[in-house]
Amino acid sequence: MNWRKSAASCQAGGEFDTRTAGLSPIAPVNRDIPDGLLLDAPVSYNRAVSKMPIPLNLGSPAMRFSSAAVACLSLALLLSGASAQDPSPKKPLSVIVFAGQSNMAGSGKAADLPAAMLQPSPNVLAVDDVKTPTAWVPFTPSGNMGPEIVCCHQFAQATGRPVGMIKFAVGGTNLAEQWNPDGGPLYATLKERVAAARKLGNIEIVAILWMQGEKDSRSESMADNYAENLAKLVRQARKDFESPEAIFVCGRVNPHFDADGDAGQTPERYPFTMKVRKAQEGLDLPRTGWVDCDDLAKHGDNLHYNSDGQIELGQRFAKKLIQMMRESR
Repeated sequence: MNWRKSAASCQAGGEFDTRTAGLSPIAPVNRDIPDGLLLDAPVSYNRAVSKMPIPLNLGSPAMRFSSAAVACLSLALLLSGASAQDPSPKKPLSVIVFAGQSNMAGSGKAADLPAAMLQPSPNVLAVDDVKTPTAWVPFTPSGNMGPEIVCCHQFAQATGRPVGMIKFAVGGTNLAEQWNPDGGPLYATLKERVAAARKLGNIEIVAILWMQGEKDSRSESMADNYAENLAKLVRQARKDFESPEAIFVCGRVNPHFDADGDAGQTPERYPFTMKVRKAQEGLDLPRTGWVDCDDLAKHGDNLHYNSDGQIELGQRFAKKLIQMMRESR
């Protein structure tokens, strides 16, 4: 799908690497929204969101079916376990987990979003509190963003159902120790957040999207073990998230590549990048895949994707996920 790029921003609970402060400003972009593209945006997971009121007298002749009323009706159906597209109360809410380091946390700015993407949407949901959630709620953009905004909205459009997102990303972190299922503190936090969200009701973790590997590219031992550690992460996450069929897609890292694929400004900082990339490409488990990030637009540090890059990454994640879901039927 080709569409005009718009800068977008939402952190959705990612914890941005403070070392990216002072990046070059994001260039102005075209804010037009193409026809037929359902693209709303989420609010930061770090901010509590007021629940949208649900009208109780939907059968009243005086009820005016404004866009707000339709949104409320959609949310009411969703929270009861159904949707406007499928009234079955037993069908679970599809949830996508986003995890990784700074390029998953993201560095776009909410101020760059087009006005039409600033409103809450019943099509993309997040929990109202990441630690002690009480409900799934629509949300609006705030703070920074990674690829989750575009990915979730395109997924919702393709499936015709709302989607929930759980995101936890911390800049400058490694898989070998911090995200390791065997005692890694970041993995433990992600596991807790998924478990807390599951207590809210009937959900299905349909995918785990992973954007990480730059940190492991700086250590030869971490890079040498990345393939084994990545496979362990996938197997354990599927078990812990109670979703053995969850699709896993990672973004192939390129911490020191320019858009044309040549070595960029800081190759000496990431000497073992090719080992990590090979491990990501060669992950040999069912329902796993990767997306190419080599030509994504970056900030001036040639490391972190800017808003255009994150929007494109979101599209690629969504396209790959939908493709893999269709192939598995």
